[in-house]
Amino acid sequence: MLSSGNSSLLDDEIRMRLASMKKIQDLLVIISEHLTQDIKINLHELEKYWNIEESTYFKMSIEKSREVSSTELSSWMPDDDKTLMMGLKFHHNIFSWTYKYIDLVGIYGDRIKIMETRLSN
Repeated sequence: MLSSGNSSLLDDEIRMRLASMKKIQDLLVIISEHLTQDIKINLHELEKYWNIEESTYFKMSIEKSREVSSTELSSWMPDDDKTLMMGLKFHHNIFSWTYKYIDLVGIYGDRIKIMETRLSN
């Protein structure tokens, strides 16, 4: 309807709800792009300190409660404390940003669902 210019066929309330939904969707795209960039930066930094390529730990799915075996640790964990701590910093940043993003997607996703429900009524 927007491309044809016939958005006047919708009443004002539906137009406002669709516009609000579009703003939230656009915001999620922006958040996603920023998250992706931040993760790439932190992953690049992490690779300076930890041997990620050889690690089975980093190739598995992300789970909040996943335990790491000592064999997995030895495949990527550096021997000196400073290198370990620097790697942990960037590792933490990656998880922190990921979980924040998941929370935001949940919050805004719920808002979009509410708007969809209102539009269908």
